[in-house]
Amino acid sequence: MQRLIILTIFFFFSFNYSYGQFNEDAQEEFTIVAAQKSLAEAEQVTQEEANEPTSVPSFKDRIFFGGNVGLSFGDITAIEVSPLVGYQITENLTGGVGITYIYYDNKVFNYSTHTYGGRLFARYYYQLKEGVRLFPQVEYQMLKYEIRDNTTGIEYPNQWREAAYVGAGYSQRVGERSAVNIIGLYNLLYDEQTSLYNSPWEFRVEFNF
Repeated sequence: MQRLIILTIFFFFSFNYSYGQFNEDAQEEFTIVAAQKSLAEAEQVTQEEANEPTSVPSFKDRIFFGGNVGLSFGDITAIEVSPLVGYQITENLTGGVGITYIYYDNKVFNYSTHTYGGRLFARYYYQLKEGVRLFPQVEYQMLKYEIRDNTTGIEYPNQWREAAYVGAGYSQRVGERSAVNIIGLYNLLYDEQTSLYNSPWEFRVEFNF
């Protein structure tokens, strides 16, 4: 009887130990399997994302509009309207065309004129931070206008005149597709007698959308 009790106790502890060891092994195996499954799923998601085609902007999304307007009133009235349309060639490179119309009226010398023409431009943007970019710009412009020297009274005929600009600008985004650009340009073909402005430098505040 005593021997039976001892065997029973020994069997009980042996069973508990074996069962506990089995649980630990099963738990460890389950943890390894779960980790391997999670890793496989993560690798599958990463591979699927890598295989997804990169979103390419449509032709419509690449087109943008903008321009600048200038107004001056008094003894000298000057009204300038210069709209433009551009195209995003690459992520950073853009190009476009624009037209310019300027009405000029000098009441002191009783003189007025109309100026009109077009321009081609290209820009390359550098991202400084979110929503802020810098860009160099080149531009070729053709304007038709007449010039009058108010000191001598000499009038230069109404004809087409060229301007070639180089410069740079600062762009601040103000919406999903809108931006304000501050641009400084230098006219490489500036001529004191025949150029439209009194200086080879031209500064613009431009809006794009």
